[in-house]
Parts: sequence; C-alpha cells; structure tokens
Amino acid sequence: MKTSLDSDIAGCRVDLRVFELSEAGSEQVRELFAQRLSDNPRSAELMARRPQWQSEPRSD
Repeated sequence: MKTSLDSDIAGCRVDLRVFELSEAGSEQVRELFAQRLSDNPRSAELMARRPQWQSEPRSD
C-alpha cells in the first residue's frame, strides 16, 4: 500500500532529477554560449568591459 509519504518521496526524487537535468542543461548552454562568443572577435572586447558581478557565478 502506498502512503502519501511514499508519493512525497517519489515526487522529491523526480524534482531532484529535473533539477539535475536543468543544471546540466544550463551548463551546456553556458559552454555553447562561451564557444560562440570566442568565435566572435569583438566579444573579447565586450566581455572585458562587462561589470565584474556579471561574471561571477550565481549562488541561487
């Protein structure tokens, strides 16, 4: 017999997996974006001028 706790635990596992996948996806997006930027000669100049807080990883 499944209890509501079992459902909650299963839901948490799904939420965690979705979070892990979205984290992996966002990492790939960052890498692709960085690769595209490095292909553009003007991007190095733009990256150098951007404020420091934008280049720090977000903690949320």
